[in-house]
Amino acid sequence: MLNQALEKLEKGIKGAKLSRHGKAVSTHVVETLKEFCRQNGEFAQAVAQSDKTVADCVEAAVKGAGNYLSDFDVYSRAAGFWFEGAKVKFTMTIDLGDEGFSNVTADEASPEPPAKKGLSLSLDELLK
Repeated sequence: MLNQALEKLEKGIKGAKLSRHGKAVSTHVVETLKEFCRQNGEFAQAVAQSDKTVADCVEAAVKGAGNYLSDFDVYSRAAGFWFEGAKVKFTMTIDLGDEGFSNVTADEASPEPPAKKGLSLSLDELLK
């Protein structure tokens, strides 16, 4: 099912008649939808088995856009087009080239490196 969904997304945008806004986001939307398909088999199945088109998805994602529409809104709308009720969660972090070593807030910063914490496992929790 995954391959069918990925192929549909890839081929469905080629030569599609899109609005100015649709053209601006189409490549990014398709790549993001492919990643969603890789993350979730049920989503891939919805894309593969739907009669909906990729062009219609892109246009639905940018519908009503004025001069600005956030990436978050576009990707959320695109996911919801294929799977009603789908929620997209976003996580953003900054890495200053130090593999996240400096990712502490100003309040947490101290001249001493943070103490290493041990890992605690409960056998009871593992067996549940």
